[in-house]
Amino acid sequence: MLGSQVPKGLPRLVNQRITLGSYLSVRPHGSNGESDQAGGLRRGKSCDPNTPLQPGQIMLSSPDPVSQCHHIKFYRPPNETRAEREYRELREQAQDLHHNFWYATNQAFARDQAQFIAQACKQHPDLQTIDMAPFYRDFHAQSYARHRAYNRRWWYLNLCLLRYGARAAWDSWRLRSDPARAS
Repeated sequence: MLGSQVPKGLPRLVNQRITLGSYLSVRPHGSNGESDQAGGLRRGKSCDPNTPLQPGQIMLSSPDPVSQCHHIKFYRPPNETRAEREYRELREQAQDLHHNFWYATNQAFARDQAQFIAQACKQHPDLQTIDMAPFYRDFHAQSYARHRAYNRRWWYLNLCLLRYGARAAWDSWRLRSDPARAS
């Protein structure tokens, strides 16, 4: 990512990134994705995002190139209760918060890093290596308040997810155990 933003002739930082490929996988919610037959996981095959999911499945995209977050498509049952809908919507909201925060943060980091490198190379044209410690220290100091606010919001959403998830599970169990209520 950074290598394409640095002008030619400037020293480049080596960022080793693990690329997971551009695939989508469908897996049962809560599974670790190890088994391919029992859990219904399809790896290495492209999945159509419009494919209807089976109960209990989620669809994972490949990671976003900037935020490094996977987009998740959740199963929507045809007879979704209000509690299940609220739980799913809150999960989608938490996912969007996470993606948007890391997208903006990683963009700012790459932009500021490229500016720091360009400025260091202007000051020292014969420079072969760049001491990045001052940049990292300053960037973390500048983004501390933003990270703290994000962490508070993230923890709050996760605690809300526990409450809404428990309520959705209770409603689902109650409807399964009492067939008269399901109709």
